[in-house]
Amino acid sequence: PRFAKVRVVIRYSANMIESTGHVRYCRPNPDLKGTYRIGLQLDFEDRLAKAMWSRIVLGNNPTVEEAA
Repeated sequence: PRFAKVRVVIRYSANMIESTGHVRYCRPNPDLKGTYRIGLQLDFEDRLAKAMWSRIVLGNNPTVEEAA
């Protein structure tokens, strides 16, 4: 449900990133019946985890970083 608090664990290569977050939206996925698309607001308590997440998401695209 919207505003639910969730725990997020992301395994990337040999690393594991952990965070908590809140569901911002939840909508049925029109591309795959019975599934949902959700938006999460992640709340990183660990600076290293936040930096790793930024590196994964942004890659080498500085225009995305500027928008964030």
